[in-house]
Amino acid sequence: MKFLLESSPHDRNESSQTSVIMLMIIVGLIPAVIMHIYCFGLGLLWHLLISCPLAALVESVCLKLRGYSAVKGMKDFSIQVTAVIYCLAIPPYLSLGLTAAGIIFATVIVKQCFGGLGQNTFNPAMAAYIFLLVSAPNAMNNWNTVDSHTKYSLADSYYLVTGQEDRINNFDAATAATPLGEFKIDKSSNVLSRNHINSDPLPEIRNFIQQNPMVAMNIAYLFGGILLMLFGYVSTSQPVTFLLVAFGFALLYGYLGKVYEFPAIAPIEHLLIGATMMGAFFIITDPVSSPTTVAGRIVSAALIAFFVITIRTFGNYPDAVAFGALLGNSFNPLINKLIVPARFGSKEKI
Repeated sequence: MKFLLESSPHDRNESSQTSVIMLMIIVGLIPAVIMHIYCFGLGLLWHLLISCPLAALVESVCLKLRGYSAVKGMKDFSIQVTAVIYCLAIPPYLSLGLTAAGIIFATVIVKQCFGGLGQNTFNPAMAAYIFLLVSAPNAMNNWNTVDSHTKYSLADSYYLVTGQEDRINNFDAATAATPLGEFKIDKSSNVLSRNHINSDPLPEIRNFIQQNPMVAMNIAYLFGGILLMLFGYVSTSQPVTFLLVAFGFALLYGYLGKVYEFPAIAPIEHLLIGATMMGAFFIITDPVSSPTTVAGRIVSAALIAFFVITIRTFGNYPDAVAFGALLGNSFNPLINKLIVPARFGSKEKI
């Protein structure tokens, strides 16, 4: 007789099924998708059209090779969440070949080689982002900012992601580093030319938003994340801990920067320019790559926040959410061993 074995948790509550949770996370990402298209153009649509079906196809093949039901394995929609987050993290007009390589790496190496859903140690979307960043740094650090007077059609966006810019009439776009990278370069220039840190922590709001579309993106992530928290699909402890600790270390490094004259990004810039809100609500809250206990998740969120702000301040990668998340994931086995839950019905720890 063949028995069907399922991993925990065993919960018959329909609202807590994995598929429902994953679908709600995708719904929470819709504001960010809309804002991304508004700020950066239609390139994201081509990334989604390539990544989502390709991820499903690759995962079905991997599941079949491992002896599992390919259809049943894809019903949890977890790989679609990975694909959407991954597409939002990469540059809007990255070549489709690199996009496909990244999602295949996330699905095969990071997820299925570790055992599939519930077994992967690292966040697949962030691991794929770092894989592309170290493999093709020039492409991953070039964000095409479309001229405000130029509107690209879906066909024009296709030419951009396939490297056929010459087929676009009146092509007018600027290639630039990530928004947070530009801020760090500007801070460094202020230190070198004026021998002190630019102490203005909050630029004029309108220019700030116009010059930094990531501000609007972070607001969209914040809006979607709050909705997920209100409906109970995302824990409150992890995002709140992450944002508070990140803000605290940003203040500390800002003060040290003034004293020892090194470039330090202001706390408000840390929260609104990089991928901070995306990391707070959609990366570190991943139930698979997070510790098992509430206390452990709080410790992990604080640790990731420390890594993110430290790497942004002293490292060569200004937007360090992916690196911070993977470094924090690597500490999860230790956190799970040191912070253990109590036995059911007892106050004593296991």
